[in-house]
Amino acid sequence: MKNILDWFSDDDGDVVVKSLNSKGVSQETLRITVGDIRKGSITDSKGYENEVVLFLRKNKVDRPPYKPSKRQVVEESDTYRIVRIEK
Repeated sequence: MKNILDWFSDDDGDVVVKSLNSKGVSQETLRITVGDIRKGSITDSKGYENEVVLFLRKNKVDRPPYKPSKRQVVEESDTYRIVRIEK
């Protein structure tokens, strides 16, 4: 089985794959490269290290339909509410 990074050669490390905002205080836009994906992280200008993770998911057609959770208020007062959530 091939690794997804096998699609790129060793000299493709500077190829920008996507631009996303940093999760750190700076919230700056980061250009994520193939090299960052291989390394698993990217650091913004303030030194915050963002983890780079790939998620694969099924096409929308192949996913089961979204079903909202059933919510039922079990107990309630002026200061709190207890809710039962069924999936």
